[in-house]
Amino acid sequence: MSEKTILLVEDDYLNRRLTRRVLDELGYQVVEAKNAKNALETLANNKIDLVILDINLGEGEMDGIDLSRQIQDRFHIPFIYLSAYENKHFLSRANAISPSTYLTKPFKNSDLIAALETALHLD
Repeated sequence: MSEKTILLVEDDYLNRRLTRRVLDELGYQVVEAKNAKNALETLANNKIDLVILDINLGEGEMDGIDLSRQIQDRFHIPFIYLSAYENKHFLSRANAISPSTYLTKPFKNSDLIAALETALHLD
């Protein structure tokens, strides 16, 4: 596998650690951002191949759906939603942006692997 760099955007420290561990074990380079502002700075200054994006990035913050619009419009990078949200409102908003896929937390490692392989073949 060629080395791919993944931006992991997740406001929850524990969730970032757990997801990063899986990505590290798979041999990906991982860059982390805890909010939309950090994510946009990282995207502007690094070559990122894929973004894994939580929808809820903290109260008072830009949410992951709005961030995904910017990722799509400005950076043209595939992204995966990884979120605990499963309600119809959020799914409808999220799917309108055309993510590579949508995973719910908690996720199985095999589901994350399949989502990564699918998304990285789309670019």
